[in-house]
Amino acid sequence: MNQEEHDYFVWHAQRDTQDRKYFDLYLKIRNQKKYDEGALVEQFGKNGFSELKRRLRKRIAQLIARLEGDFEESTQDGIREIQVYIGKQLFKPALKLLNSLYKKVEENEEFLEQLQLLELKRIILFHLVDSKKYEINLKELDGFYENTLEALSNLSALKRLRRWEFSISRKKNYARGEIDSQKAKDLLQNPLLNENAIPKSKKAIVEAVYLKSELHHFLRNFTEAKLGNQRLMEVFASNPFLEKEYSREWVKCHFNYYGYLFLENKFEAARSILYKLKEKFAEKKAIKEEFWYNYYIFWVLFIEKTKDKKAFEDLQGEIDTFLESKQLEKYDLHYYNFHFFYSKAMFELGKTKEMCQHLNLTIIANPKFEVKEDCQAFARILWIIGQFELGNYDLINQLIRSTKRFLGKVSGYQKLESIFFRRITSYNPHLSQSDTQKYYQEFLDEILNSVIGDDLKWASNFFDIPNWLKNKFAQPQ
Repeated sequence: MNQEEHDYFVWHAQRDTQDRKYFDLYLKIRNQKKYDEGALVEQFGKNGFSELKRRLRKRIAQLIARLEGDFEESTQDGIREIQVYIGKQLFKPALKLLNSLYKKVEENEEFLEQLQLLELKRIILFHLVDSKKYEINLKELDGFYENTLEALSNLSALKRLRRWEFSISRKKNYARGEIDSQKAKDLLQNPLLNENAIPKSKKAIVEAVYLKSELHHFLRNFTEAKLGNQRLMEVFASNPFLEKEYSREWVKCHFNYYGYLFLENKFEAARSILYKLKEKFAEKKAIKEEFWYNYYIFWVLFIEKTKDKKAFEDLQGEIDTFLESKQLEKYDLHYYNFHFFYSKAMFELGKTKEMCQHLNLTIIANPKFEVKEDCQAFARILWIIGQFELGNYDLINQLIRSTKRFLGKVSGYQKLESIFFRRITSYNPHLSQSDTQKYYQEFLDEILNSVIGDDLKWASNFFDIPNWLKNKFAQPQ
């Protein structure tokens, strides 16, 4: 070691609180005029001396690597340690460490690090083996290098496809939920997405299957999307090393799978997925905020669909704490989504007054144009329905005028909204029971006969007005 390296090593070794015996060995060696291993063995004992030398060599390499360039990742620390060994002409310990590290990065599919290690192995073997063996080893290394490069190339190409898919999916017309379906269909035909067409790494399989399932979801091919999410769950379960790099995809595929169970009315199976998610990923810092948003909004959807009052009461404290943390306020899209569906769950549980208060505080009084316009629009419609249910008929005309002004600034209002506004304002609370039943029936018939199926289906994702009217029609007045 040069003087700078020596000073750096000594400074750190003196502060090593765990085991300083290796430092004692270093000082003894440093004080010898000529290296005398016999004297050292006599002083430190034969048993464990080789291990002590190994620890000293390893610690020196680690600290010199840190001196030359500090890396946070353990793999890069190992690579720098190997480079230090090579620089000090210690080729055998360099090769031993390299083989151990290569096994780890190969299992974890760290392709760039694999390429770095293969290049270092060329250098080490050049100094360790004769020319004939070197030629044989070189051919083997070239094969590994080409395979790794191909795997890295496939993975990079799939990541580019995912960025393209993201740009397609974000070109939604939020007024009617349309997507550029032809581009999505074309992307599904890309040969890279065929899992069996070319050999792939586990990471490439995650990229390909995740992308396919997302595209199928956008195209509303929910059966195919569900199969894709099942496949992803299998890959993650059999390859735990993927969970760190693909933690968001792990969470999303499980949430998506929950959604498909939900669509199939398999509510208990869906509930078990939520419990599993919380147990597995609740404290992962990298995904914590997004996790809690998804976790609670899915619980809200579950409560809204099942009208499970006990689940609502059990979770209300947790949800209130989540809302008080202000996490939602960082993301406008999450903010409007969550508060709308939380209010809708209150309405379904008969908490109409609380629902109106919550909507007014969180959405109505906090408009942001071009952010979840659909949620903001239906929040106002739900607010009108809430006031209608509470019997505040004198407020209805004022609320409708306010809602029309809002819709005029965003996407405008469609046939469904026009019918809703006209019919709600024409309601007479003094009608007889039979006339009231007739009013709801005519209201429902006009919507079903005048609004096309896709528009009605889209609107029902936010609030099912026909179903509300059917329930009103069934209720004794």
